[in-house]
Amino acid sequence: MDAEMYAQEAVRTPLHTAAALPLESNPPQQPHQLPFVCTGDPNCTRSYEKKHELNRHMRKHSKPCACTVENCTARFADKKGLDRHKATHGIGRDEFDCPECTETFTRADNLYRHRQKQHQFMG
Repeated sequence: MDAEMYAQEAVRTPLHTAAALPLESNPPQQPHQLPFVCTGDPNCTRSYEKKHELNRHMRKHSKPCACTVENCTARFADKKGLDRHKATHGIGRDEFDCPECTETFTRADNLYRHRQKQHQFMG
């Protein structure tokens, strides 16, 4: 196939984007085909080859990590999710202040990018 024909074919061929891929990394399974079966939700048909995989999955149902902010009922499967949520309440969040202006950022990489774009920072 020459370059021109290849280019024409590429235009007609649909792209496979991330949006077209399944959200979960585990492929769909037939109900309970592996030895460790989820019992956390009657609608859940997941099963796992290893017990630690089931234990990790069960946390999605039990959500043992609860937010301690008054009147907040949010719960999470792991500490990482809880910590990310706490930042919405302003808890445990570091702030990175721009030394050249009054902007503040919750992530160091955003401050760095700001300084490069707004203040011609070369560091």
